[in-house]
Amino acid sequence: MSKFRIIDLFAGCGGLSHGFSGRDLSVVASVEWDKACIDTIKANASRGHRHFHVDMRAYEDYLTASGGLRDIAENETIDGVVGGPPCQAYSLAGRIRCPDGMRDDYRNYLFEAYIEVLKTIQPKFFVFENVIGMLSAKPGGVPVVERLAEAFESAGFTIPKIDKGIVFDLADLGGPQYRKRVILFGINRSQYPDSSKRINAFYSKLNASKTTHGNVLSVIGDLPKLFPLKHPESRKSHGFEPSDPLHIPRFHNARDIETFRLLASDAQLPEPKYRSIEKLKQLYTLKTGKTAAVHKYFVLYPDRPSNLIPAHLYKDGLRHIHYDPEQARSITMREAARLQTFPDAFKFVGSQTDIFKMIGNAVPPLMASKIAEAIKQVL
Repeated sequence: MSKFRIIDLFAGCGGLSHGFSGRDLSVVASVEWDKACIDTIKANASRGHRHFHVDMRAYEDYLTASGGLRDIAENETIDGVVGGPPCQAYSLAGRIRCPDGMRDDYRNYLFEAYIEVLKTIQPKFFVFENVIGMLSAKPGGVPVVERLAEAFESAGFTIPKIDKGIVFDLADLGGPQYRKRVILFGINRSQYPDSSKRINAFYSKLNASKTTHGNVLSVIGDLPKLFPLKHPESRKSHGFEPSDPLHIPRFHNARDIETFRLLASDAQLPEPKYRSIEKLKQLYTLKTGKTAAVHKYFVLYPDRPSNLIPAHLYKDGLRHIHYDPEQARSITMREAARLQTFPDAFKFVGSQTDIFKMIGNAVPPLMASKIAEAIKQVL
């Protein structure tokens, strides 16, 4: 089979692209508005890969412009479109924090740009990835799943029912992190008369690829240990690994170091004192004098998958505490990247804030590779 040529929309740092590449599928163009993400895509892309650093709503800058996606599709067959709009407007956490539940957030409607590309390019298939909060989001009072179903159908694509039946967890696919995502796969009806049958086959293949959960220790246990400094310097509280610019702990004050050591030690006990949410909230109030609606602390267990790696990890690492009490710290960029299944050879470009955001927003390459393999088998 010749290689399927793919366009990656809302590409982020390229997690989907990385997982798709090399499996008889080749990503030939990426569209992304964030500068650090585009720089990261360029650092990892193969020769000839096109990059569009634009707002997805500006169709004339990447779709209809000379040399844009429409021209690429006219000159070279584009088989697939993949990607997922920013998830903040659909995420349950984001809607809880926002006073109006993010009902008026423009990101609720960015899927319209995705649809516009599908209508213009008319690929064989698409993959639309997003958070499970999408299933309950109702921007403008209308369930977003209804808007999506109508839009994809009108664009000429057969899709499955958008419900929990198309939700997949990275851990179930062998990953070292609990990360549930909606994986919406659609097929162009005009090119595949048996599109419904192939969609069913895709989800059967993806379900068949489920395996034993990965765990934290298996992916970060071999990294150099980073201990608190006896005499902390300005903005540097721990040692670091000079040969790996991503394996550098963020700065932690003495109070947090003490708390991390306490919690990591407690987590190793047969009956931990701080297992319940209420106990963790009480500890947070005791240590900081503040109250929180949700518990702030969480220690990663070495023999289990990690909890979800979020984009806001760049400013809040209290829920991603390393399991080793001697290190008494939150996880590094390298550890977050490995828990997201990025290989060490993947190059991230940007500041620590940029990189934590990119990692947390990314589609895990392992999940992408499982999706790619299922597509290859059914098409």
